[in-house]
Amino acid sequence: MLRFVVFLLGLLALAGCTVPGAKVQSLNVSRIGLINLLPAEAAQVYRGVTVFENNIQSKPVSWSFPDLAGNMLADQAGTFGATVVDLTALPDVRAIHGEWFTYGYTFDLGYAKHALPADREALLARMMDEQDLDIVLMLGAADYNEDISHDEAHPVGAFGIFERPRLFGDNPISTFVQLEGRVIAGTPPAVLEDLNGSNNRKLAAHERSLTVTEPLFQQKIEQQLRDAVAKIVGNLGI
Repeated sequence: MLRFVVFLLGLLALAGCTVPGAKVQSLNVSRIGLINLLPAEAAQVYRGVTVFENNIQSKPVSWSFPDLAGNMLADQAGTFGATVVDLTALPDVRAIHGEWFTYGYTFDLGYAKHALPADREALLARMMDEQDLDIVLMLGAADYNEDISHDEAHPVGAFGIFERPRLFGDNPISTFVQLEGRVIAGTPPAVLEDLNGSNNRKLAAHERSLTVTEPLFQQKIEQQLRDAVAKIVGNLGI
């Protein structure tokens, strides 16, 4: 009897495990529609011990983070023989203003994104048909960072500098990229999977005064973005 219980528990554990990209990799993806929802401004984030100490600022940079991400996605997908069709600038897409999903409350998930409203579902279906797309990939800022333990306060935003205080020693300061690829597929179109490429890189002692306007910040973010995009592309099954 004990062995049977252990066996059942093992099956439940396996059922609860999800492999990133597993659902997308079951498709034959060769044409990808891109909707770029990334912000252009960097985040300068100080996460205090209490909410009253938090300081989150958005700061402009002289280069385009969304364009950089889109170009990297097209280049990396192209090395696998896939084609990326950028839908971001289409009038119908721009008219949505990034508000693609309805929000609601569930007891298991709390506030979470739900299904596509009917008009957005119809728009995606039309674009996928007209452009002969296998999937639509929405690039946005992830709401979690896999490089940071769950008991730590997380950065906010798509990219920037993050500082978290410690009781002893110097506060850790890092540059971060929080990138998520939301995969839309099927008939009618629906969210198939969310692919996370987030990463966090601690700054060295001599870099602790780094600001988002310096060339070194751009260099670090470009490398981290390249790694984030590679992680997402690697899970697309192309």
